[in-house]
Amino acid sequence: MQKVAWQSINVDETYCSFAFYAPEIFRADGSLHMYSKIDDPEERASIVGFDKRFICTPIRNKAQGAIVAVDVA
Repeated sequence: MQKVAWQSINVDETYCSFAFYAPEIFRADGSLHMYSKIDDPEERASIVGFDKRFICTPIRNKAQGAIVAVDVA
């Protein structure tokens, strides 16, 4: 993965910012799954990755927002 220059054209990416007020959010912790490759000969290392599942929803439709950048070129 390479760093992309600011404001460069890349159709494979969408940028988004979101915000919420923590006391107005319901959070439920879900499952955690760990993947691992021990002594991987191609990487010459042990590789570990995680999947974390959870849900986060608003209690009321208050104090939340999102800004999504849409390319209009």
